[in-house]
Amino acid sequence: MTYKKHDCLIGFTGFKGSGKDTAAKVLIEEEGFEKVAFAGGLKHMLRSAMLEMGLAPEYIEECIEGGYKELLCAYLTPQRLCEYRILHAMVRSLIEYQGGSFKPDVFGETWQGYWESSELLAGKTYEDAWVSLFDVMEALGTWQEAQTPRHVMQQLGTEWGRDRIAPDFWINVTNRRVDLFDRVVITDCRFPNEADYIRKKKGRLVRVTRVSKVPDLRHSSENQIMELPVDEEIDNNSSVEALRAMVLSRFSDFQSSKRMGMV
Repeated sequence: MTYKKHDCLIGFTGFKGSGKDTAAKVLIEEEGFEKVAFAGGLKHMLRSAMLEMGLAPEYIEECIEGGYKELLCAYLTPQRLCEYRILHAMVRSLIEYQGGSFKPDVFGETWQGYWESSELLAGKTYEDAWVSLFDVMEALGTWQEAQTPRHVMQQLGTEWGRDRIAPDFWINVTNRRVDLFDRVVITDCRFPNEADYIRKKKGRLVRVTRVSKVPDLRHSSENQIMELPVDEEIDNNSSVEALRAMVLSRFSDFQSSKRMGMV
C-alpha cells in the first residue's frame, strides 16, 4: 500500500456516543476537512441490500446513520439477507464503491471480473466473496429472527471483511477514498491495524471519552478501543462549545508541530 502525504489526517477513536462525530463536524465545518470512515464500505453494502429489498431511502438512512441503528428491523433477517439477489447487491455495491462504475475494457466483461482483478480484495474470487457472505449472514441468528442494523454492520465489518476476506480489507478500501483529499478526518478507528494505518499516514489519533457512556464490549469492534495507542485524549464531559474549543486547539497544535517538523 502506498502512503500519500496529506496536509492533515486526524483519526478519532472512542466508544459509541462519546462524541467522535461531533468532534469531526467541527473540523469539517470550520477547517475544511472531509469525513471518511473505515465503515464506509460496509455501510454502502447494507444500504444497497435494503434498497434491493425495496425500502425507502429515508428509512434506510435512519437505520444506518440515524436513530434506528439499535432497533430490531423485521427486514434484516438471515432469510432475507441470504437471498442471492441481496448477496449479489451487497458484493456488487462494494465493487461500485471502489471503482465508481464498471469498466469492461479494463476489468473484463462482468462485475465478477472486476472483483477478481482488484488487488484490494486479497485474491478472493466472486464466489469466495458471496459464499462467505452467505455463511456470515446465515449465522446472524435463527432463519426469521430480526436483527438490528448495527449488529448486521458489525458482522459485515468484522466477521466477513476482516476475518473472511483479509485483516486489512477495510483499510485498503478506505485508503483509496482518503487519498482523494488533503484534509481528512476518520471517525471510527477501533482496531490496532487501523491505528497503525493512521500513524503510517503521518496522522494523529485522538481518543474521545465521555463518562456518561457505558461501553458495550460484547463485540470485538468495541473492546480494543481503550488499548489503542493514541497521541492524545479529549475529555468530552462538558458542553458542545467546550468540545469545539478543545478540538480546534488540538488541531492548531498539530499544525504547529507539522510546521516545526515534529510530526
